[in-house]
Amino acid sequence: HYMFTNFLSDHFSLYTVILSPLYYIFGTPTLLYIQILSILFGSVGIYKLVKKRFDKPFYPELAMIHYLSFFGIYSALAFDYHDNVVSAMLMPWFFYYFDSKKIKLTVLFAILIVIGKENMPIWLAFVCMGLFLLYYKDKTQKRMALFLALFSIVYVIVIIKFVMPAMDPMVAKNGYNAFQYSILGNSSKEIMANFIHDPLKIIKAFFVSHKEDMPELKNIKYELYICLLLSGGWMLLLRPQYLVMLIPIIAQKVLSDDFVKWGISGHYSIEFAPIVVICFYDGLSYVKKNVYQLSLAILVTISTIFITN
Repeated sequence: HYMFTNFLSDHFSLYTVILSPLYYIFGTPTLLYIQILSILFGSVGIYKLVKKRFDKPFYPELAMIHYLSFFGIYSALAFDYHDNVVSAMLMPWFFYYFDSKKIKLTVLFAILIVIGKENMPIWLAFVCMGLFLLYYKDKTQKRMALFLALFSIVYVIVIIKFVMPAMDPMVAKNGYNAFQYSILGNSSKEIMANFIHDPLKIIKAFFVSHKEDMPELKNIKYELYICLLLSGGWMLLLRPQYLVMLIPIIAQKVLSDDFVKWGISGHYSIEFAPIVVICFYDGLSYVKKNVYQLSLAILVTISTIFITN
């Protein structure tokens, strides 16, 4: 890369290192094959989680269709390979093993998620905060969620503050290259000052374009939220614990200086898929009558397919 002397100083993505030898077997499309397989693997995790919670005909299958029809998956596949896609597709399995109280497998999948990219542990920390709220009556689950959240925070600090700068003098000199969020500020001091003195400016940027010189961008963020709501994301409003899990994903999209990340294109929406689908079926379990449950599941699946098309 013209900006870096070490690949891992750009993004600390260990999957590329681990999987790269497969190039000598499958050739140039190797990582694209891996990406597709990881999405299919994630759909199996969704199937198992929904089957565990419902154990009724059609629900796991509908959940898989809902998941595989999600706009974030298709926009990721239309782009090139990215390690965060692989990490995101492991999230259903993390939920499954966490819900099953299988501690070793939960920790294993947590590790597999965070090594995908340096922003994945930030996401996992918020996911664990949401799980802490969901399982607040279970001491074992609460402790596990808290431990994994702290582990994720320590991991990302060590990687971004120490490991990545040590690998490249440019990163050591200029700082973390992927932090391009001028709306927040250019330093920790500026960010704190902006949150204290002008929080409304930041809150507003979640919904409207903060590039005032480009009026054609004014509706891109609304497009994202509309697609989320019509793909089952309205359940996030009824189960806000899952909305906590998506705070860093939404923020890294809509507050970025790069307007390409704001909308529904590229790989920047892949993390929504597992959380929104899991949230929807969690919320669905509180609907008393089976006929209402099934009707809602079918309607949201159709709506998701329609939005993606």
